[in-house]
Amino acid sequence: MKSIILLKYLESFKAAVAEAATVELKMRLLAEKTMGLELISQNDQLALIEAALIKNYKLLLSDDDETTLLKCRQIRNKLLHGDFFKARQKMSEFNERQNRAEVVKVNLISTNFESVSRQLEEAKIGMQGTRIKDTNSTKSGGTFGWFIEAGNSGDFEKAINYFKKAGELIDRLAEID
Repeated sequence: MKSIILLKYLESFKAAVAEAATVELKMRLLAEKTMGLELISQNDQLALIEAALIKNYKLLLSDDDETTLLKCRQIRNKLLHGDFFKARQKMSEFNERQNRAEVVKVNLISTNFESVSRQLEEAKIGMQGTRIKDTNSTKSGGTFGWFIEAGNSGDFEKAINYFKKAGELIDRLAEID
């Protein structure tokens, strides 16, 4: 795919997914080194590993720590599966203000320059197209539309920060003997 707008946010998306994968690896490694959890460290369902870690380290985790671990896995799943609408919903549960990118989906009816220009001008003033933020799913807003909404609003950078926070939390738990 050769899209300038796709390329604009592809690196931050890849960085977010890489941080998410790092959190999963750290969770699995922590479970593997934790007495009684070694056998579940390779379970297919990360939620089970996460729940076991939270239960095992309950006394060392604040409510915020638990929320971070839970939400990061959920955000990770949504990003990996391209469900940017639900990823944004999960990120909003961190009680952080959500930026709006004002991305508009326009179904061009012609390839004629004048017609396309008119449609785009009408989209700028709200007479044409659908605002992505007003759709209720990635499907209705389109994967590309929600990808651009997430990129423009800084969601990928926020996800990177959430995943780094979770990784640091897991590192802290791993240092406990």
